[in-house]
Amino acid sequence: MLIGKINIVASFLFVAALMLYGFALFNIAVRRVLLHLPISTGTSRWTSGLALVGMLMPLGILTSLVVGMLPIVIIISGISMILTMGWLTVAVSQTETSS
Repeated sequence: MLIGKINIVASFLFVAALMLYGFALFNIAVRRVLLHLPISTGTSRWTSGLALVGMLMPLGILTSLVVGMLPIVIIISGISMILTMGWLTVAVSQTETSS
């Protein structure tokens, strides 16, 4: 029983570390694109706001597990992360690059 408990705890810690790592990479990628590429101010504001909403996913998972709240925060943050990446992809593809 003790070994099973240790395995579950280790698995959850690994998943939590992976989530933190993934959200950090998401945040770094969005900031890097917004800072270094010539993207319009409106697009920058909207995508940075959507990225911030996407960062609420761990809070949504926590409230869903601990409090039993509906996973609406998880769904909204997931959709906002997808919209952020899609919008930035379109914005970067429309920028002009110098040779």
